Parts: sequence; structure tokens; C-alpha cells
Amino acid sequence: MRPALFRELSSAARPRLTSKQSRGGAQCSLTGMIKCFASTSFASLAALGFTVLSANPLAAQELKPIFNGTNLEGWIQRGGKAKYEVTDGVIVGKTVKGEPNSFLCTTQDYADFVLELEIHADKELNSGVQIRSHSFEQPTTFVQGGKTNTIPAGRVHGYQIEVDHRPERRWSGGLYEEGRRGWLQDLTNNPAAQAAFKFGEWNKYRIECAGDRIRTWVNGVPAVDARDEGAKSGFIALQVHSASQADLQVRFRNIRLADLPTSATKAKPRSLVIPEFRKKGTTTAE
Repeated sequence: MRPALFRELSSAARPRLTSKQSRGGAQCSLTGMIKCFASTSFASLAALGFTVLSANPLAAQELKPIFNGTNLEGWIQRGGKAKYEVTDGVIVGKTVKGEPNSFLCTTQDYADFVLELEIHADKELNSGVQIRSHSFEQPTTFVQGGKTNTIPAGRVHGYQIEVDHRPERRWSGGLYEEGRRGWLQDLTNNPAAQAAFKFGEWNKYRIECAGDRIRTWVNGVPAVDARDEGAKSGFIALQVHSASQADLQVRFRNIRLADLPTSATKAKPRSLVIPEFRKKGTTTAE
């Protein structure tokens, strides 16, 4: 157990003296501390453990750029016809009025990795980062809630880490599934993460994929910690969402990635409690 965590637990478990005991010079004996510590519920310990340990990112190899800072070599556009260009070492995506969601996708697939990048979106524009995503030449089907659904040919689909443009909601860093199930884990129950995103400014994202586990951070604040049995590999993509206004911009820079070592993907979860992976099914709107 880490010293900091032990101090927190010891403090929480230490018996409090009544005013009468204090006046009599009574002290908490070692036996009393042990009894009180033992009476602390496992659920409380687990919750505290999750708070402390889930914030720790997995160790990874050195992060290396997957964008060369000069041109879009190694990337391919799918979906709509938004404009993507490189300006001063930054990928700039611009909306084209009436176009559907557009995606600038890596030509390489990635499985287990750590991805870090910085994002600056106009306040009116929704965006996101696709991970482990796909686009097929032929229509494909999947079953949800007993119903068979069809993904059109060429449609980008897969996990997306949200860049939210709605200040009344603030779900940036949440886990969405583009083209399939919609919201998987939003930030309704994570006010610290909701407050982390800075509208109209640069924001640093960290995304970890290890086996069935996906975790995200926004400006260093833990946002999502989820498990799902979906795709375990696929491309990474930068989204320009459809918009009714032309020339809204989202910018991406310092895009760096490190493959996770095999030992990291097979290791047991480091948090004591993994939040239930919520499949709301109530909305597919980003």
C-alpha cells in the first residue's frame, strides 16, 4: 500500500475522542485503532483505492509523433469533405457547410497504446478523436437490443473520445461510439472531468487502450475508465463534425503515440473498483 493512501486510510479509521475523553487525557490505543480500521467497510476502502489508483496512467515506451508536422503523409480522409491542412505544424480541420462528419484517419492500425495530443476547437464546433475505428467498402451489420443494424459502406465507426462544444453538458473526454451504439460513458457523474476542458483554448488529451480497457484524461484530470468487448484494434482519426456554418475550425498538434508493452495489456487492473460500463442507449447524438 502506498504511504499516501495509508495516511488517508489511517486518518479515516482513527477513532475520534469525545470532549469528555479529551478532558480526561484519554488516548486512542493501538488496539482501538486496529478495531476501528477493521470496521471500515471494504466498499469504502475500494472506493478510496479507485480514487487514488485510477488516476495513475500505465507505463509506456517513449511517445513518438505520428504526424510529421509538415504534411498529411500517413493520413487519409474519409466521410465528409471538410478541409484538412497543415499550418505551422498544426493539423487544421475546417467545416464545409452541409457536409457530413469528416475524419482524417491514420493509414496504420493501432491496438494497445497510449496517445497524447492537444486540441483547440472553435466554441461552436463539436469534434472528437476516433480510436480502434474502421470503415469498410461493403455494408456491415451488427445486433443491438435484439435488432439488426446496418453500417453503410464507407461509414467511419468505432470508439470516439469526445470534444464537446456544449457548455451546459461538458462531456469532453467522454467515450462515444461513432456510427454504432452512441454514448457509452459520459461525464455526468464526473464533475472534476467536466470542469477540466477549457472552451476556446488548447486542451491536452491522454488516451490509453489496453485490452478491453479504455481510459482518458483531459488536462491531466481522469475522465473515463471503461471496459468493453468491442474492437481491439483499428485506425485513429481526427473528426470535423458536420455543421451548418462554414469555416469553423478544430486544430490538432503534438500528436504522439507509444505502443504499450504486452505486460501492460495483460496486467491485472490497477484500480480496486472498475466503474460499470454503461450502455445507455438513450441517445446517439454527440
